[in-house]
Amino acid sequence: MDYDHLNYISEMTKYIVRKRMMLGELGEKLDKTSENMVISNVGHAVDKSMVFTLRGYYPIVRHTLVGLGWVEKVDPRYVDYDIPMRRDFIVTTLDSAPLIIKNETADKVKKELQKQKLVNTLLEDKNPNLFFSLRKNYITWNTIEKDTIVSYFPKCNFCSKYGLNMCLENIRLFQCSNDSLKFPRSYTMSNENSVRRFTQHFRETLCFSLMRFVKESYETNRVIKTLEGTVPWTTFDFAETTCKTRLSSLRLENVAEHPADQYKLAEPQKETQMWLDIGEYICNVTSGRSHFRYIHDMGPIYIRAKKIIESFDELAKQEIFEGAFNTWVVKPVANCSGHGIKLHRKIGDIKQAIYPLKTPSHYVRFVLQKYIERPLLIHSVKFDLRVWYLVTTLNKMKIWVYQEGYVRFCSKSHSNVSLEESRHLTNVRIQRQYRARRDPQLSPELMWDFRTLRDYFTEKMKLPNMWDKIMKAIEESIIAIMQCAMSTNLIDLRKNSFQLFGADFLIHENFQPCLIEVNNGPGLSPTTSIIAKKTTELLADITRVVNYERNPLTCIRNSVDPGNFHLIYIKDMTQPFVPSKEKVMQGMTSTPVNLKEWKNIARKRRAGSRLN
Repeated sequence: MDYDHLNYISEMTKYIVRKRMMLGELGEKLDKTSENMVISNVGHAVDKSMVFTLRGYYPIVRHTLVGLGWVEKVDPRYVDYDIPMRRDFIVTTLDSAPLIIKNETADKVKKELQKQKLVNTLLEDKNPNLFFSLRKNYITWNTIEKDTIVSYFPKCNFCSKYGLNMCLENIRLFQCSNDSLKFPRSYTMSNENSVRRFTQHFRETLCFSLMRFVKESYETNRVIKTLEGTVPWTTFDFAETTCKTRLSSLRLENVAEHPADQYKLAEPQKETQMWLDIGEYICNVTSGRSHFRYIHDMGPIYIRAKKIIESFDELAKQEIFEGAFNTWVVKPVANCSGHGIKLHRKIGDIKQAIYPLKTPSHYVRFVLQKYIERPLLIHSVKFDLRVWYLVTTLNKMKIWVYQEGYVRFCSKSHSNVSLEESRHLTNVRIQRQYRARRDPQLSPELMWDFRTLRDYFTEKMKLPNMWDKIMKAIEESIIAIMQCAMSTNLIDLRKNSFQLFGADFLIHENFQPCLIEVNNGPGLSPTTSIIAKKTTELLADITRVVNYERNPLTCIRNSVDPGNFHLIYIKDMTQPFVPSKEKVMQGMTSTPVNLKEWKNIARKRRAGSRLN
């Protein structure tokens, strides 16, 4: 069905209502010829171990599997043969879009239902060879046989906000094959120690943001000093000193392989208040509410700020996404679809949002993530990408990236001064309420598919090869994050499993993709016409890949069409290397470093090497 944003809800609803009416009364019993054909097909499928069970509404999966010779065993407790049977269903809450079949008659539908009832009778004592559902709570692992193919892995801890943060914090401990994986800094708020660690990094980032703000303001002739200015230049001097200290730690970290975090277990109230004042000054300057006191020549100030930023960008490769506003995202660990996400620029607001740190059950509640302040914009609006990828372990462990997906837009122009969710959070649930006030240049659903974005790069931006470069970097990023997840034992790669993941990427203004989240079993509910179309194609292609991967010797290689899936990684199913607990903990904790002592040691080493 060729859905568009005007007709897709009505077309899906009409189809489901019409099919319900077709199933109002069962038709006549099957004739002997049809019955014998069903018995033969079931016998053939059982011999080939091609019996499947669905939990949830995935009509395209059923249609594709049946077309490949599989037969379905329907759980009698969930009699959703081809339509949702609840009276109060809402189309946009379905597991996937309906498969609208043209020229479908009531007689044909009733006959198919009679065939399915006979299949169920014949398979009464047969366990399924394939269990498909994109909802993990539908899977009861203790009832699944080890040879049954399941559409989930038992453990995917790296997909939670907390688990992904753990994974990314330790990625530098492992030898990944590339350095394409870029991601914003994140901090898990679990105790007072983690708050102190974040507070130090927040203060350092605050100072670097001021350096960047001064540099960019000078280069763009922005006014930041006036005769009525109230912010003293000692604020800049103090921030510069803090930046130089951080740069020294970064040099130590890069050369001597020491973690550079240094933070105090406690600090005097006087120092805390001083930082609050500094933070207020810098926040007011960068947001335009205040200006520096007037000086005649900004040239020397600009040179100092430029030198700091150039040194920082050279040393902090993972922090290339830093901006001039020190904005942070507060993400509740247990929520999804943008629920509870807030943006803040002041440490006091952040602490107020996260306290108390723990629930009575002692679960981590929040992750703090550095906001990417310089995203690539289209029509002055921020957007991000949902990239689907499939991991299969039916013979070897393989990663397949889907070459189609969707692009989500905000509804209002991007601004680093205003922190409205309509300008910064692209989640469909959030932006749906702002669609009526969107920029007229944007699509009505605030969404594109990848083909439209690729055409925009080619035709509007005159960058015909840019999309291929972005997708290559995304594929390399996915390989890196999966290697890290396996190395840190954050995923259980069960034999005879496969799973769909949804990775969210934001493209920086330098066209480099940055990983934001990885979703475990991403929802495919048809909340827009684009999602309805793309997820239908996606599910069909998943089914074909799994059918081939299950037993590639029974398929002619050249006749297997993976659709839009691109195979990017293959690995034998062996136990991945897991580093020692001590090494992992070293990457997760902070130790003070004596810079003077390290320099003395380095000097002695160099002297010894010259003598040799």
